[in-house]
Amino acid sequence: MTSHNFLLGLLITLMATLVALGFASDDSTNSPNMYPFTCSDSEDIKICNASLYHTNYDSLQKEQLASIYGVSPAQIISISYASRQDYLVTVPCSCKNINGTVGYFYDAIHNVSQGELFSNVSAQIFNGQAWWVEDEAWLFNPRNNFSMHLLCGCTKSKSQIVVTYTVQQHDTLSDISTRLSSTVGGIQSMNINLIKNPSSINVDWVLFVPMDSKPASGKGEYEFFPKFSIFHRYRR
Repeated sequence: MTSHNFLLGLLITLMATLVALGFASDDSTNSPNMYPFTCSDSEDIKICNASLYHTNYDSLQKEQLASIYGVSPAQIISISYASRQDYLVTVPCSCKNINGTVGYFYDAIHNVSQGELFSNVSAQIFNGQAWWVEDEAWLFNPRNNFSMHLLCGCTKSKSQIVVTYTVQQHDTLSDISTRLSSTVGGIQSMNINLIKNPSSINVDWVLFVPMDSKPASGKGEYEFFPKFSIFHRYRR
């Protein structure tokens, strides 16, 4: 009986410890909503400038986003959409091997708070664009600086930049392509693992959008400045 009580107490203690670390109830497996962008084989592009689309439901300011993503406010440009002020966050995107998964990622450092779950942080702060690595789960605990591996992409075309975009309610490929100066066909070709029918896309899909650096007249233009690794948008 004494041995039974000891083992029961040990089990309870272990479960409590897991809960305290914040991942006992976090079922953070990578869903079929997202696939890393495959690194280029032909020209060995190891790093490029990419953009992460931040759907700004929380009405954050540029300075707040800069702190969250670990970039300068100058690397963030505004996108007005549906009465919101959304943002494009320009980041250095690198080809990396993340625990056996090779693709393009940008690491944003997140200071974990008590009770936070990886899945909630990814969804609520990083638009669901973070890649879950099970072997790193033990690191996601309070007061740790945790690397959120955000999906991004690189293209050989100097006239395009890849935007990581999370599909929202009521989105269509046509809407997304218009907003980001892209094409439906271009988006579909970059997301063949997800998009089988261009007339049907799902909320929370993480898409890669090839955005032209010179959109159609009247929508503004994006100029790329390699020296400063930023994009600048201006009106005609």
